[in-house]
Amino acid sequence: MLKYLIIGAGAAGLPTINEFKKNNIAFDCVDAGDEVGSIWDFRRADSQVYEGVHLISPKSCQAFSGFPMPRNFPVFPNREQIFQYLKAYAAKNDLYCHIRFGLKVTKAEQQKNLNWKVCLSNGEIRTYKGLVVCTGPYNSVKEPDFEGDIIHSKNYRDPEQLLNKRVLVVGSGQSAIDIVKQSVKVSSNTFHTFRSPFFVKVKWFLDFPLNG
Repeated sequence: MLKYLIIGAGAAGLPTINEFKKNNIAFDCVDAGDEVGSIWDFRRADSQVYEGVHLISPKSCQAFSGFPMPRNFPVFPNREQIFQYLKAYAAKNDLYCHIRFGLKVTKAEQQKNLNWKVCLSNGEIRTYKGLVVCTGPYNSVKEPDFEGDIIHSKNYRDPEQLLNKRVLVVGSGQSAIDIVKQSVKVSSNTFHTFRSPFFVKVKWFLDFPLNG
């Protein structure tokens, strides 16, 4: 009987593994890293989380069903706390034994019979009934063709990268707002540009946390 392949063991991959496991659906899981967490494993070169990043929604909205975040976590946990939480979730639900770390999917092609031919980074070629892609949408960088130094938010790690520079932050996503806040503290000048108006709301209102 053919299995499914779950690609990635981060915040999306882990609950997927858990559901497949609970429902006795045959599967494999591969992850390119050496630990669960995907982008929240900030040790990884391809992680997109930077120093000072926090959840934009309260922990009560972001926790997995049946596995609340620790009470000693702040309402908006930081990157290290989320990384530890994901590792604890994987350990609690005995998911590590189902994950093959250090293995990438290099190519996947659907066949005429609708099965998938999958090539792996170790040279293996496998056939699967279906794929569940849990790698996140931000792995491919698109950079503008400007002169000068360009740092995509995926490659931003620390405010020291902006020290004493004239900085133009392009975009209005959560990472852009975070980088603007950090840049104004260390740069010589910070400018912010975006294509259309947007609404920025506070995380707290009358001592109550607001959803992101």
